[in-house]
Amino acid sequence: MKKIFILLSVLVVIIFASKSVRALFSSQAKTASLTFTTGNADLQISADSQNWSNTLAVTSDHSNMSSGYSSNQDFYLRNNSLSPISLKISVRLEDLSPIENASAWPIIGDKIHITFQKLTDNQWTNLATASLKDWRDSAKDLDTLSQNSASQYRFLVTLDDVDNTHAGQSLTNLSLKFIGLQSP
Repeated sequence: MKKIFILLSVLVVIIFASKSVRALFSSQAKTASLTFTTGNADLQISADSQNWSNTLAVTSDHSNMSSGYSSNQDFYLRNNSLSPISLKISVRLEDLSPIENASAWPIIGDKIHITFQKLTDNQWTNLATASLKDWRDSAKDLDTLSQNSASQYRFLVTLDDVDNTHAGQSLTNLSLKFIGLQSP
């Protein structure tokens, strides 16, 4: 009986040992190299819709203006964003020389106006009109551009009636700042 027990014990050990040394098959799968890149918002400006950048030289000298003065500048804006987003366009006037301009703002800041227009179907449509002072004090919404789209715009500079109290005043070193903000 003892021999049978030893024999059975040896058989159990052999069976377990053979199962534990037996190889099991396996396999793996994985993805190729992953890249994660964020996009951007990229509003660009151009005078001719061919040469785009983030800065545009415009008619900067509106000198010796008198009552009824009017001048315009055409330009283009483009949403060149990498991300598939629309940009809500607003504009604000920046005073880059506030100390030098401080005395002229209360005298002619409300007399000079800028109107922004958009060309649609060969017609200029007014988007927003305000005095220089209003453009300086708060941004105004103009338009929305979808990704990879561009539109032609114009800003029209006009001067209200002025008299001798407005003579010889100057606002210099001003810049129109266009802001493209992702719209939902």
